[in-house]
Amino acid sequence: MIVAVASLGSKLEDFVSPGLGFAKYIIVLNVENGEIKSWEVFDNVAPRGPFLTELVASKRIEAFISGRYGRGSYEVLRSLGVKTLVARGITVKEAALLAKRGELEEYEI
Repeated sequence: MIVAVASLGSKLEDFVSPGLGFAKYIIVLNVENGEIKSWEVFDNVAPRGPFLTELVASKRIEAFISGRYGRGSYEVLRSLGVKTLVARGITVKEAALLAKRGELEEYEI
């Protein structure tokens, strides 16, 4: 499963951002068999629009994790068929593993 996480820092031990627009980084992780196989870190240059669309398409992201989403980013992600998942107060690594196990709630506006 390819998961993107809005993060306050650039490491797997950093916390999930309280909102996509507040994230300094987006970390894209490949989670297989309960393990993180690989990851890439991207500067969050724009929380919606062309950057988000291009990132999702080029990395084949299946789910996105953040504390919350603005209407614009939510609509972009949903239109691309990406699950919008919610995680608060946990690390990027924990959030990705919970997403793979189906233990995070979907965000709805």
